Amino acid sequence: MIGIRLADGGFHPLLGEDGPGLKRVTLTTVRNDQEEARIAIYRGTPGQPARRGALLAELALTDLPPENSGRADIELRLSLDEPGYLRAFARSPRSGDFKSLYLPPDRVWSAGVAPWTAGRSRRKGGSAHRGIAAAVFVVFGLLLLTALGYAVFRLFFGG
Repeated sequence: MIGIRLADGGFHPLLGEDGPGLKRVTLTTVRNDQEEARIAIYRGTPGQPARRGALLAELALTDLPPENSGRADIELRLSLDEPGYLRAFARSPRSGDFKSLYLPPDRVWSAGVAPWTAGRSRRKGGSAHRGIAAAVFVVFGLLLLTALGYAVFRLFFGG
């Protein structure tokens, strides 16, 4: 599961491993007059300390306005897309500070691919196949133009 480290070191899951998803949460500060908030994003197991999981990234919001603990809101949005890319966006509405990140599947998942895509074969005509087909088409077109140019040259200039 994908989640965040809590102030007490616990792991709070936000996204599962069963497919794409989006989760929005509002976080708060834990100390009076806290000027910075660090949001550590982990791949972990519910009920286990966050440190037992894999740290994926950390977002740091700075210049938070002075407030009592629990009063400064921080908006966090995490999403996983179909191929397994993780996007994170954190923002302090009061200070205007925001941070975002985008992690590819090989940085998010231990197997290098999202669990819901593991074992799937690529669909015929996928982006890799289109790239190969385009390269073959270009090479074939260049060969055809070369042959046609040689034939025209021979027709007009003999040979």
